[in-house]
Amino acid sequence: MNKLSIALAVAASLGLAASSAGAADLIDARPVPHVIPAPIEVASGWYIRGDVGTGVADFRDFTLSPADPALKQVQKSIESPPIIGVGVGYQFNDFLRADITGEYRGNQGFSFVRSDKNDPFQSISSYKGNLSTVLVLANGYLDLGNFYGLTPFVGGGVGFAHHRFSGFQDAGFIVFGGGYGYAATRESTEFAWAIHAGLAYDVNEHLKLEASYRYSSLGSPIAGQIICQGPGDCSRPTLTAQDLTSHDFRLGARWLFNPPQQVVRVERPVIARN
Repeated sequence: MNKLSIALAVAASLGLAASSAGAADLIDARPVPHVIPAPIEVASGWYIRGDVGTGVADFRDFTLSPADPALKQVQKSIESPPIIGVGVGYQFNDFLRADITGEYRGNQGFSFVRSDKNDPFQSISSYKGNLSTVLVLANGYLDLGNFYGLTPFVGGGVGFAHHRFSGFQDAGFIVFGGGYGYAATRESTEFAWAIHAGLAYDVNEHLKLEASYRYSSLGSPIAGQIICQGPGDCSRPTLTAQDLTSHDFRLGARWLFNPPQQVVRVERPVIARN
């Protein structure tokens, strides 16, 4: 083989090797899918809340101390209170959260009438006044899944209700030689508990709106002792509103400070090797 043939053979071999290396580099330079680690999508973090609404209140009975077995209940009524509340809470995961709420339940006018069991037209005792309440509850909730931005939930709470009886008076009369009386403002604190159910709507990643129902058991608030005034006679009892409850209907909003983060997928190219 002459020198020219040898030179051509060597050049061809080197060209083939260079072509193979370039092709390998081009293959390695193609982008390779890669996932950047990110937090799992879980709604967790602190939130604040606000609520407004009203309640349908009721109580089982007004009991007198000292008791008067000759009197029987004739009529009772209590107005629906306006409700304004605030709270702070924490979303532990996508189904469990808890908060502490405080609310003011505005003045509720009430009345209560008793009459003598033996002679209902001879003796009538009629009481009236106002009741307001501050309710503080520690609540826990179960969110039952998210369906197109709607989340049904249930929950329960325990705490205390601080009641204030004001303007309380014995406005009844005794036909022969009637009398009347009034009571000083009195405050009392009772154990309270509640059961919740409702529906939340995701406005955006931070804001959720709520419509909810709550059954509230508010204890048995105590009114001040009646002080007799005017001619004639009147009883001097201390009255207790036994088993005060309320069916509450509320609209609320929650603002989540640390909304859930999304897992992000990106394409990361591999730098070609020389």
